[in-house]
Amino acid sequence: MRQHSKINQVFLFLITLIVSVQCAWAQDKDLANAFPEDAENNPALLKNNNANTAKTAGGFEVTVRGYLQTRYQAIQNAGNVQYVGRNDGFQLSNARIMVDARKNDIGVYFALEGARDIRLQPNRNDADLRNLMVDAYARYNPSSLFELRAGRFKPPYDAAEFESNQDMLLIDRPLASRGVFGVEGLNVSGMSLPRQMGLQANGRVKIIPKKLKFTWYASLVNGTDAEIRLNDNDSLAYVGRIKVEGKFSNEFKYTLGGGAYYNRASQGALPDLVSEKQFGWTVDARLRLSILDVSGQYMVRESTYVDVNVEPSRKAVGWHVTAGLVLSKLKVNALKGFVPAYRYATYDPTYTFNQSSDTALAKALKQDELIHHTFGLNYLIYQQNPNYPIKLQVNYTIAKENQAREIRNDRFDILMQMTF
Repeated sequence: MRQHSKINQVFLFLITLIVSVQCAWAQDKDLANAFPEDAENNPALLKNNNANTAKTAGGFEVTVRGYLQTRYQAIQNAGNVQYVGRNDGFQLSNARIMVDARKNDIGVYFALEGARDIRLQPNRNDADLRNLMVDAYARYNPSSLFELRAGRFKPPYDAAEFESNQDMLLIDRPLASRGVFGVEGLNVSGMSLPRQMGLQANGRVKIIPKKLKFTWYASLVNGTDAEIRLNDNDSLAYVGRIKVEGKFSNEFKYTLGGGAYYNRASQGALPDLVSEKQFGWTVDARLRLSILDVSGQYMVRESTYVDVNVEPSRKAVGWHVTAGLVLSKLKVNALKGFVPAYRYATYDPTYTFNQSSDTALAKALKQDELIHHTFGLNYLIYQQNPNYPIKLQVNYTIAKENQAREIRNDRFDILMQMTF
């Protein structure tokens, strides 16, 4: 434990040093370029306007925005798997209000979610819908070169998780990031990181103005879901991400990125806590070329139990490629607002593992790879008529499991989104 405490102190010292250097270097206070990159996770992208901005007695400019997502979902009945495909119907996917308050270099941000899906048990159809403050943090942003956050936020790591819910080409995030919910198939957790409590520093450097920029993120967090009030042990988690964005022209843009994290997690109840070392890394890319929008990501997570030798060490691997056609760029009125899309995604939670003494467990670990083909069509009504800020999405997902555990669980989704 002392070793981890020293590492935490060193990391805090480095963040403090970076703050000092960046504040001395800061020249322009471009608050519109804070980070991360989307409106859900980045209040700086909630651009101020007279319609939704007010000023408090304390001098803070407050901006309020939000969106509502209503979904209909139908899943194939999975034969003798009783918890899959028997809950077709309407859902409230998101009901979010985002509040950004700024005054000079400082600010606070809140995001309230009114439709938080809480799955009560794995591989069950039990779920609660709750109100939840998903984001809540203070921020210090002296320039476009540096920002410091403290509170509850999504640690920048997984590029797919940092695409705003409002802007995704497909209704759900990729398989390796999201995993599989209990009513959709054989339940499995994804590899993305949940929102957490802690500190985050980030900065953006314009290497070539309007052509090339570099962004970095460094987070020191508890390593547990932010819905758990306390850390699970004395160790903190370290999360980092870098990203390069380039632009050859308005019709040719690209993004290259990567992230990594290390965490020592504790599970169970006292006095029978089990410690697990977790190390994950990811690389991602996105290309926008004329009407073509292509993105992909490769993710790896390695898990090793520290206290239980009989449990196998595991390596999870997943990747996906998503492609969309932004037909509005063809300048054909009949096609304006339409974006067809397709994603190939694969995920193996136990891609490799140390052989377990439990033969039944070892057999199960060899049969849990998944493949999803998702076909989608987006209709952005607001491109046809700005008075209607509505997006409609239709998705069909073909789900494939290993032959030894294959079930019928293809999925059909329709989603309506309205923003304000």
